[in-house]
Amino acid sequence: MKKRFLQNEGFSLVELIIVIAIMAILAGALAPALIKYIKKSRLQVYLDTASELQKAVVNMAIEANEAGYAVRAVTYSGSTDDGSGTGTIICKDNAGNFVDMPAADKAKYFKQMFTSLGMGSITLYNQGVPLQIALSENGGAVASDPDTGVQSVIMLSDDKGNLRAKLTFSVTDNEWVVEESY
Repeated sequence: MKKRFLQNEGFSLVELIIVIAIMAILAGALAPALIKYIKKSRLQVYLDTASELQKAVVNMAIEANEAGYAVRAVTYSGSTDDGSGTGTIICKDNAGNFVDMPAADKAKYFKQMFTSLGMGSITLYNQGVPLQIALSENGGAVASDPDTGVQSVIMLSDDKGNLRAKLTFSVTDNEWVVEESY
C-alpha cells in the first residue's frame, strides 16, 4: 500500500511580504486623497452651518424690523441648544443713533433664532469676539458694516468647547469662506 502525502500548498513568506508591501504602497498613495476628501467634507459642513446661521439672523432681523426695530447688526456668544447666551442686536433709535435692543426682546429673538436651527450642541463663540453678523440696509444680505464696525465672523466649536472652524463673510465674493479649521 502506497502512502500518499498531501503537500500543503499555500503562500510562501516571500509572497506574503510582497503582497503586504504592495498594499502599504497603495495605502500610502491613497491616504492623502482620503484625508483631503474628509477635510473638504468637514469644511462644507462649516459652510452649510454658516449659511443656516445667516438665514436665521436675516429672518430674525426681518421679524424684528416688522416689530418696529431697524436691526443693523447682531453679535452672539452662547449655545444653540436653547438659544441661551449673551450678545447684542444693534438697532437705530428714533434719533438715528445705534443702540442695543432691550434685554427682554433680545432674549426672545436670540432664542427663536438659534433653536430653529436644530444644530444640537454646537457653540458659537470667539474668545473675546462673539459671533458677529451685520445686515445690509434691506436686511437680505450679510456683510461687514462700516457704520457699526461689525465684521461678519463665525467661530464654531464642538460641545466640549474645542474650536473647530473660523468662518468669515467675503463681501467681494458675497459668500462665507472657511478662514481656518482645526
